[in-house]
Amino acid sequence: MNEQRGRVGSLDGSELSGYHRLANIMQQDENFAIFRQFREMNIIQLMSLQAEILDLQAWFQNRRFEDETEHPTYSSSFRELRQSQHEQTPDQSSTRSSITSHPPQEHNALLLQVSQLSQAPKPRKSQLHELQRWLRDEKGGNNFLKVTEFNTWEDPEPNEYIAVKKTATEDDYLTKLVSNILLLIFHRLFGQRWKAGKIIDQRSGLTSYSDTKISRAGNIFAATLSSALPVLSIFVLNNLHSTTLRIAVTLVFTTVFALVLATFSSARRVEIFAATATYVITHTSLNITNL
Repeated sequence: MNEQRGRVGSLDGSELSGYHRLANIMQQDENFAIFRQFREMNIIQLMSLQAEILDLQAWFQNRRFEDETEHPTYSSSFRELRQSQHEQTPDQSSTRSSITSHPPQEHNALLLQVSQLSQAPKPRKSQLHELQRWLRDEKGGNNFLKVTEFNTWEDPEPNEYIAVKKTATEDDYLTKLVSNILLLIFHRLFGQRWKAGKIIDQRSGLTSYSDTKISRAGNIFAATLSSALPVLSIFVLNNLHSTTLRIAVTLVFTTVFALVLATFSSARRVEIFAATATYVITHTSLNITNL
């Protein structure tokens, strides 16, 4: 028995299987700690409690009318109201106590929980797809989920899930480009060879990359693009001699600049407008200088 205990205690990630192996992955990288939120079931339960409370409310209003005519002291003394419960039938007493106990409290507590769940962080699509890929991989989960549990992570829509860890990176198209495409290319070409990431599952080779490094890569890409685009436009304009052509090229570059800013950043409309206006003023000054 002691030998068996010692053997179980010595298990590492490479010897685990099923849910234990998946839990080991999730605890090493909480980006994979993704769970269903069962919104429909929560909403149905809220509706059920709401309907029950409405029935109790209707009973309460009828009973209140009877008390006002038959027992006027109940409206000014909770003590007499409590004592009257001993004189009522079990059904009446049960209904009266239900009004001030479980259904309203359960409804309010569940409503708050559902509201909080709706504001909980959602996983990135790349994280969800990587988890689903691992579950199907022969060297990974190898479809260990059976029967109804097979559908646990089958839904491809990230909004159906809740992520335990809030992503540290911005949720814009540039970050998605880096996470979903550039990171995958980097991992296949260089990451595996250089061991740039952290391997969190030895058998499948599942690798985790730091959110901070991904965010830094996105910032570098954005800084490079934002620096190159104005310089490129100035270079092109400097080689044009037609005023009409310069205006047309300025229009094209300004449109591209605004689209890039709106797509690859989380800037607000007023910030996009201000940056674009500054860009236009700069190029207008350049055009006037070169006339």
